[in-house]
Amino acid sequence: MSNKPLMDDIYAPPRDIPFISDRQIAQPVALNKNLPPPLPPKPERGTLYVPAKPEELMRDIASAKSFPIVPNYEELHEENAGIGKEVPCRVPQEMNFVVNPVILPIPLVDFPVITKDDAVAAFRNYVASKMCWEHSFTQNLLVLAVDLRIFFHPQDEMSYCYKITLDNYYESRSAMWQESRLSTAPLSPLGAGPCPHPWELPFSAPTPFTDRKESLSVPYTDVVRPCSFCMGKGRSPCSACRGSGSAPCSQCRGDGAPCSACGGTGRVYCTECQGLGDVNCERCEGRGKMKLEVVVTSECRTSTFSSTIERGGLTKEYLSLLEGKQVYCVQGQRLEEGDSFYDNAVNQAVREVLEQAQRVVSEYEVVCHQQMLTVSIIPIRILQCQSGEYQFSVSVFDNDRKVFCPDYPVQKCGVWKNLSSSCSIL
Repeated sequence: MSNKPLMDDIYAPPRDIPFISDRQIAQPVALNKNLPPPLPPKPERGTLYVPAKPEELMRDIASAKSFPIVPNYEELHEENAGIGKEVPCRVPQEMNFVVNPVILPIPLVDFPVITKDDAVAAFRNYVASKMCWEHSFTQNLLVLAVDLRIFFHPQDEMSYCYKITLDNYYESRSAMWQESRLSTAPLSPLGAGPCPHPWELPFSAPTPFTDRKESLSVPYTDVVRPCSFCMGKGRSPCSACRGSGSAPCSQCRGDGAPCSACGGTGRVYCTECQGLGDVNCERCEGRGKMKLEVVVTSECRTSTFSSTIERGGLTKEYLSLLEGKQVYCVQGQRLEEGDSFYDNAVNQAVREVLEQAQRVVSEYEVVCHQQMLTVSIIPIRILQCQSGEYQFSVSVFDNDRKVFCPDYPVQKCGVWKNLSSSCSIL
């Protein structure tokens, strides 16, 4: 060690101190030397604790994954149904099995008839009501032989269109979790008794073909859980002061001017929360807990399937607007076709609507309580008319003698003769 560390007012370190390096020189690893075991892999998620946000806590409390599994209502857990989310209830197979279905009987149909004179009179009145039509063609009108190829009976001069309607009265039931406030009424806790099946609940008997919606609470499904709005605290931030306990001064409006109301601070005592910054939770009324129960909703609706058999040149869109004459009506819990009509087209249409109704039962969780089949007939009288050198056809149909004449010779007159537009034919 040198005895003279300072020379010429400049500090110089002693020269007899051995040099020690902070870094160690890496030595080559021998081939026969065993390497240390590898480090374990790092976890995918860090171990640091991050407090959850209030909305995350609310979501965890209201999540269906944390709800208990209720017997006979496992679909709520399978569908992860939260509060207010309806889940269809499964229908037992025996409920859609009918022992004695109603086989459609053979109808006794009184076919309405439109005479030739009635058809001609209706056509002339129809043309007279058209101001832009040429009326002289009806003065020397000649009715030719009727085209019998489109008729139901070759010897008859009448043709008939059919409207087949099948009304089905379906009931569906759905279950959901419902949250409500705790009250003084006794609870029906989960596990205290057997939970009835959703299709065993005593709903009121519905009136056939009348829409109805009714809800019932399932016994022995009550669960007490923390309120999802205040996260079980029973208190929520005051909306008037936004949780600060003080509100802006209404006199000086917080501009910093001398004020006797707030003393120049710009804020006054919040009267809504008494300066606490929070109030009782509106949802749970300060209790911090809510009652959770399973509620089943029964909904009855009428679903209609229809089919039309068009004849006489009338389209299905136009036939759907007509009333016709109802000649057949059968009602029962389950209807089965049996080739009841003499017209094979009607039997095929009835078979199709019954298959559509059965397809709904097989594809959806519904129960069919009642079916009603109605068949209406629309009479049609077709006239092949000639007036001078013009020939055209006229269809007179329905109970009120509507007229369909798309190829009337002249549908414009006067100043409209040279125009290409024409009046409506219906």
